[in-house]
Amino acid sequence: MLETAALAAGLSWTSGFRLYLAVFAAGVLGRTSWLHLPPGLQMLESWWVIGLAGVLAVAEFLADKIPGFDSVWDGIQTFIRVPAGAILAAAAFGQLDPQWMVAAGLIGGTLAGTAHATFADGIFPASCVLGGPGAAAVGIGVVTAQAVARREAPAGCAARAIT
Repeated sequence: MLETAALAAGLSWTSGFRLYLAVFAAGVLGRTSWLHLPPGLQMLESWWVIGLAGVLAVAEFLADKIPGFDSVWDGIQTFIRVPAGAILAAAAFGQLDPQWMVAAGLIGGTLAGTAHATFADGIFPASCVLGGPGAAAVGIGVVTAQAVARREAPAGCAARAIT
């Protein structure tokens, strides 16, 4: 159960700022048996899901490089990333009692929302001042600063979820 909680937290938190990359990575790692996904998340191992998540991850990467459009993209993603974080967390606990799924969904949505809000706070001003590539550099800095504030490696949550 602890591994499931770590995976749910890592996926939810990561989905707050890079949803499609998180789904792509989890799907590939699950498909190659490097990561054991719980039954509720095994659909991420589908080649259709992996392919679509990969295409959307590339689209998201490119959207971050276009000044103005990156802010529109992040605004739209606000309504996608947070619910997706809640759904991923709830699905991770899908084999347990329903109250665990609801609790995981609430916590997952909170983690995704917090990560997205923190990320957006750093990206929006940078995008207005520096443009797309500058905002991308600030985005890396924001994620690193979040990790340093928690005294962990930049991919700490994701790394704990994978191990």
